[in-house]
Amino acid sequence: MKLDKKALMRQYREFKPEMGICLVTCSATGSRYLKVSNDTRATYNSLWFQLDTGGFVSNRDLQMEWKAHDADKFEFKVLEVLPYDKENPGKSDYSGELSLLLDLWKENLGDVVVLP
Repeated sequence: MKLDKKALMRQYREFKPEMGICLVTCSATGSRYLKVSNDTRATYNSLWFQLDTGGFVSNRDLQMEWKAHDADKFEFKVLEVLPYDKENPGKSDYSGELSLLLDLWKENLGDVVVLP
């Protein structure tokens, strides 16, 4: 089977990862952590890998909770997905919109820690 390299390159260039606000919850302690993400799938993979290997240095409390409880006590959830601007398909910086969403979710959830 021959691969259509041009089609694969076009697919790669047109791919837009899901971006939004993510929540990590520890069911054992009730702790909640918010995270802004430009790519929610990559954020999940990176976060779980760092926590599993003990290398999550952005928030020591979360790392300590991870060590104290099983991984199955943690839930990763995408709270809100930010859609891409259809009127401006070339737009690549959504940091302002993501920051606004983060502020709304912080206010909505109350007692929550924001991860860098």
